[in-house]
Amino acid sequence: MRNGNEFLVFVQSKDKLPADLVIPYGVTKIENGAFSGCTSLASVVIPDSVTEIGYVTEFGYPIVWSKEHEIGGAFEGCTSLKSVSMPKSVTKIGDYAFKDCVSLVSVKIPDGVTVIGRNAFFCCTSLRSVTIPDSVTRIDSEAFSGCTSLSKVTIPDNVKEIRDRVFQDCMSLKSITIPHGVKYIGSSLTEISGSAFHGCKNLKILYDGTKAQWKEIYKNPVGVGSKFVVHCKDGSVIIE
Repeated sequence: MRNGNEFLVFVQSKDKLPADLVIPYGVTKIENGAFSGCTSLASVVIPDSVTEIGYVTEFGYPIVWSKEHEIGGAFEGCTSLKSVSMPKSVTKIGDYAFKDCVSLVSVKIPDGVTVIGRNAFFCCTSLRSVTIPDSVTRIDSEAFSGCTSLSKVTIPDNVKEIRDRVFQDCMSLKSITIPHGVKYIGSSLTEISGSAFHGCKNLKILYDGTKAQWKEIYKNPVGVGSKFVVHCKDGSVIIE
């Protein structure tokens, strides 16, 4: 459908979509919830002409949240989706983008993305690996919460904010590397919240800074449910 200079995508018969979908170049906007609930969709390629993708709120009311080069909640609940190719034109992965995509195994986030939105990969239970580029500066609340197969994560150096419950209940997460430049982890500035890593009982934290620097951002128990060790450059800090 064409609206002025915009080409919009509306999916009316979601049960008739092909399993492997290539969105044609020239599309600039994918409408709110366009592919949400498309349970047969196995792979999708998004062209670098796309500048706007909306999302559907938790209450089901469609709204336009993205404004430029964003991926919103349009793929929420695509339970057969195993792979997605995102173009470098995308600068933000919006809220609920791939929420409940339970077959998604790995994700390579393109360089240029600066924000990973709230619940972006919430309960992607098959997700084992994710590549986060250096361009990312913020990871919003519950972005990877409930990703029970995720085993290792490296946070790039430019990330300054890791918000509340980002890795909650990632029960297979054994190792996470946090750069020393992080200033915000959890619900308030320079603080790790009580639920940041809740349920990550096998977690090993590698911190690219000193014990003194860690203590500057560590304020409250991180809620892993047991004792764990933060490995800093000049030694280890035991958290109980």
